[in-house]
Amino acid sequence: MTTFMATGVAPSAPALPASGYPAVIARNAVVVDIRTYAQRAVAGALPGALAIAADLVESRLDPASTAHLAVAVDPRVQWVLVSDDGALASMAVQALRALGVRNAVHVDGGFLALERLGLVAAGDSAGHVRREAAAISAH
Repeated sequence: MTTFMATGVAPSAPALPASGYPAVIARNAVVVDIRTYAQRAVAGALPGALAIAADLVESRLDPASTAHLAVAVDPRVQWVLVSDDGALASMAVQALRALGVRNAVHVDGGFLALERLGLVAAGDSAGHVRREAAAISAH
């Protein structure tokens, strides 16, 4: 599989305004943080997000890939990709759409925009985060 990082796909893909991030979280979108480990170490994690290296996004989110995540086969899943400033996530979404994954968007302005708006912690309210927390506290 040729990745968007190797082909230099131009950054032009459907964008979610950072201000709309809490609303997609409330609708159980799956957030994918494609920032590098170093970026997450400095700026912090994105609560509720799956951390997937940018070069693995296509293989993990494309249901036709043999390395896809189990949830990738569900056509109802809404993917929201987040990179540091939004540019890399935009390229990843465009590459996913070329593969036929139509339900992916990126956060315009990326993690930095979420941080500026004070929305980084919005993922704490994601449905899967609440379910996991309830399961852990039940033990």
